[in-house]
Order: sequence, then C-alpha cells, then structure tokens
Amino acid sequence: MISYISESFIFLSKGGIVMFPIIICSLIGFAVFVERLLALKRDKIIPLHLFEETKVLIHAHKIDEALELCNSNGSSLARILRVGIKNYGRPREAVK
Repeated sequence: MISYISESFIFLSKGGIVMFPIIICSLIGFAVFVERLLALKRDKIIPLHLFEETKVLIHAHKIDEALELCNSNGSSLARILRVGIKNYGRPREAVK
C-alpha cells in the first residue's frame, strides 16, 4: 500500500505544476457529481406513487382528476403523463 502511494506521488510530481489544477478540477467535478446525484433522486424524477395513482384514475375514466394530479406534481414523469392525458382518446396519427 505504501509503495502504491509513493509511486502515485512520484507520478504526480513528474507532471509538475500542471497536475495541481487537474487534481483540483477533478475534486470539484466529483463534488458536483455527488451533489447532482443527491439532488436528483429517483423519487423527484419518476415518483412511483404518481404513476400508480394516475393509472388508477385513468382506468376509472377520471381524466380530469388524473390531469389535476399531474398538474400538482413537478416531476418529469408528471409532465410526460400530462401530455399523454391531454391527448387521451385522440387517434394515434393526430397525437404524432
């Protein structure tokens, strides 16, 4: 383990001063990645309860309630479902 660390340090030192901005940018990039990973949790993008509730409302022919449910949710899935519900009952060619 210690030889690996010393070899890494030697490798970095051979890169000279250019290696420090590269390391700093790598750390910043990793921090941004972790922050986005935490901010964009799956529940915010595809809330499963929304899909299930919308499906039940559509099967019960409660289109207005399903549309209102999608309007009250700000997720990506809600926006997609909202467009689909607005075109409910229209022929496939008209939707395209």
